[in-house]
Amino acid sequence: MYANLLADLYALDIGANTGIPLPPKSAGELFEVAVRINTGDEILVGAQLKVNFDDTYIKAVSAVVGSDWPSYFQETINYPSTSASILISNTESTVTGSATEVAIITFEVVTDQAVVTELEVDVQSFIHKIV
Repeated sequence: MYANLLADLYALDIGANTGIPLPPKSAGELFEVAVRINTGDEILVGAQLKVNFDDTYIKAVSAVVGSDWPSYFQETINYPSTSASILISNTESTVTGSATEVAIITFEVVTDQAVVTELEVDVQSFIHKIV
């Protein structure tokens, strides 16, 4: 059994929804990390997020809009080399939910060492409208 906690209200969850959130990977292997926001019943209209990591072990390769976000999406990866930043915005949004997928970030393992590395998520801003 694996712990995979749901994000608190206005917080994020990353990785798989079930099982191991971030399963073990080998050198050179790519893996995708879903980024989900818990907005509860409130409508998400924008957010700025930053995922930090140790570039000794992994690097961000790309970031794409998640399946639940219908509009503006901008990503900045590897600037600096230890982060991937996501900006989303849509003043006409009707998106709500406890696990709203807003982005998928693809990483590559850049070492052959057996390591455990953290992905630290920082919500820099979160904009919602109350209904």
